Amino acid sequence: MATTVFPGADLKVYLVADPWERARRRLIQRDPRVPSEDEILEEATRIITRDQQDAAQSVPSKDALQIDTTKIPQQQQVAQIVALAKRITKTP
Repeated sequence: MATTVFPGADLKVYLVADPWERARRRLIQRDPRVPSEDEILEEATRIITRDQQDAAQSVPSKDALQIDTTKIPQQQQVAQIVALAKRITKTP
């Protein structure tokens, strides 16, 4: 998005997370029960395969700030991005 749709954006953020954590989050999003390790492994394998396919089609913007969200709760992720946006726009 940042390189094609919003190339002039003042703030570009690229979120990354470990495939295992992304798989766990996705499974919990579909079904709030705790997924088994086998389910997570299966989903993580799909995610890795898809990431490899996507890598040939898209590249993160060189001026994007990369945030590893593997160990950061969603609320903290949002707060971090909002703080970055406020700093760039100098909003209190």
